[in-house]
Amino acid sequence: MIEEIVSDVTTRVVFHFNKKSIGNPGIAPWVVKCKGQTHYVMNVTSSVPFSTKNTPDSPHTQGSLQFRGCLKLVTTSEGIEAIIY
Repeated sequence: MIEEIVSDVTTRVVFHFNKKSIGNPGIAPWVVKCKGQTHYVMNVTSSVPFSTKNTPDSPHTQGSLQFRGCLKLVTTSEGIEAIIY
């Protein structure tokens, strides 16, 4: 297991569903954005509350979840997991 701390200070973390993963199990189903970086992950776990972000005019992402917390990425045999704490 490999761990990477993306942010160890409280910051904005946004995630949404990756439509390209539909029908293709090899593509990560979640997109996590933090500090200008995009990460494609297989699972998201959070211990902090979230709010919703709607962008109905965007042709790509119409809704996402926003968190205020720290982000850690853990690589396991099943893929990358994002942990928001």
